Amino acid sequence: MKRKLIIVSLVFLALAMLGGGVSPSVEQWWANRNIDPGLLAIRRLRDLYQVDRFDQLLTEARKVEQEGRCGAYRPEILYLQWVSNRRLMQDKNATVIQADFLRLYPDHILAADMHFADAMQLLAASDYAAAETKLAMIETRYPDAKVATKSKEIRRHLTKAVTQPSTQP
Repeated sequence: MKRKLIIVSLVFLALAMLGGGVSPSVEQWWANRNIDPGLLAIRRLRDLYQVDRFDQLLTEARKVEQEGRCGAYRPEILYLQWVSNRRLMQDKNATVIQADFLRLYPDHILAADMHFADAMQLLAASDYAAAETKLAMIETRYPDAKVATKSKEIRRHLTKAVTQPSTQP
């Protein structure tokens, strides 16, 4: 029985990854397996992100939210929407999603990536003081985030640049 479940599960996932239609009966069967629909949704969205199918990810993420299947995975779903909009150069949409995310989940570790992106924009705009403040906040508020190490390194370079005199005329 367990082997059959694994085989059917793999077929279902393969169909989903290929973008093929899955019949309602298969979806109903899957729903009856007591598997968290939010977990299925986030796995699907991650797969779409991995293969750079950002438009499809955004469409499916909206559908998942409308159907109320997000559950505990809503922060990650919002994050994937944010980063997909950024990758598609849809800055206005990304900004709206970022504001929602930070309002709803200010202490979530994925918020660190959003703050880091802001810090990089501040650096690009030559606003070094604001960037340094944002980077310091990431280090203290999200010490376990992957970008915390990068933040520390960038701050070290900023401090070094400020304290060392320029050699250019």
